[in-house]
Amino acid sequence: MSENPQNKVLETAWHRYAQLDANARITKKRYMRLKRVMASLTVLAVLFAILADAYSASVPTWTQLILRILLIITPITTSIIAAFANKFQQGQRYLASRAAAEEILKEIYVYRTVLKHSPARNKWLSDRLADIQRKLFRAVSGELFLKQYKGDLPPYYDASKEYSDPGYEDLTGPEYVTYRLEDQLAWHIKKNLELQSERKRIQWLILTFGGGSAFLAAWGGSLVVWVALTSTVAAALIGWEELLGLDIKVTNYSRVILELNIIRDQWQMLNEDERTEEEASKMVRATENILWNQNIEFVNAMQKALAASDGEEEELIKHVLEKGRVASEQMQRKLYTETEELIDEGIDEAVGRVEKSIETSVESLHEMYTDMRAIDEEELALAKSAVEETVEDDFIDEDFGEMPVDEDFVDEDFTDPVSEEDENFIDEVWVDD
Repeated sequence: MSENPQNKVLETAWHRYAQLDANARITKKRYMRLKRVMASLTVLAVLFAILADAYSASVPTWTQLILRILLIITPITTSIIAAFANKFQQGQRYLASRAAAEEILKEIYVYRTVLKHSPARNKWLSDRLADIQRKLFRAVSGELFLKQYKGDLPPYYDASKEYSDPGYEDLTGPEYVTYRLEDQLAWHIKKNLELQSERKRIQWLILTFGGGSAFLAAWGGSLVVWVALTSTVAAALIGWEELLGLDIKVTNYSRVILELNIIRDQWQMLNEDERTEEEASKMVRATENILWNQNIEFVNAMQKALAASDGEEEELIKHVLEKGRVASEQMQRKLYTETEELIDEGIDEAVGRVEKSIETSVESLHEMYTDMRAIDEEELALAKSAVEETVEDDFIDEDFGEMPVDEDFVDEDFTDPVSEEDENFIDEVWVDD
């Protein structure tokens, strides 16, 4: 094993690999986050549509308004995020960056093994780096945004582990098996088990929500409206599983594990004198071809999955938008109806109150009139009696003075009709006076 710590070509290759690898991971993380948000918003949009359609009548008006706003905003936000992801091709970018990084890594190991005695290997690696980067530029439609990498080189080197590759030395056959073949074999085995576990978990959730939809539909009644929500969750989980490419990855990783095990077994079955550089070169080329073909198959399959996922999401968003529009119109009609009913009830109540007030006022006025009339009649009677008594007393005092008056004369009722003789008498008295 020879050391080349000052190999600028190899250092540049490692730097380009680390940069593309880091950007691919960042872009993938951002893309998956957008997809996760879109799936969540789609489920929420269906939930708001159900609540607005089935339960708006039993909630206050301000709650209905909030549901209506959420029902309008959620699908619009989802469509904006989908348009952003499609516009900037987040999924295609991370796949292109990943493919370029893996191709550079393949050429680095070919440089350090198969071409380690070639005097033109520096130019060969330099040309390959240029070709790979130009191909990446075309793959992303001429819009290449890469963040600078400022970490260690090689990026995954760990000096505490014996099987970790320092990255700058030329490799023999056994060293390549340790640093590359067995490292990739262990990584694929571990990753495949994780993917299998994740796939089972998602499939159980899909079956659970799918079974829940069937149960709610069979149960009937008011629970039927929730079938749309459980079906949407199941569809979102199916789309998420396809987006992760779990089936594709499990199949590809299983094939890689099988082929790498075969290559390692064939190498280990060789005697020491049979492990020549020619056999080592054959083993290296076979290993790199397996890894690269797996990467190409994965990228192609994922590109198809992404295209299908985008189409399904577009249809789902259209469906949710249409459902939201219908629910919004229904809620609007319901609000108008309720408003009209409230206005009619208010008018009827106001009219009733006015009529009752008028009736009460009329009754009060009638009572006041009756009371006043009774009081007036009583006062008139008293006044009449007082006048009669006054006239009688004056008459007696003026004509009889202090003379005693016959009781029969006093008790005589002067209210009786006056006779002709009395009238003459009164005229004589009053005329003389």
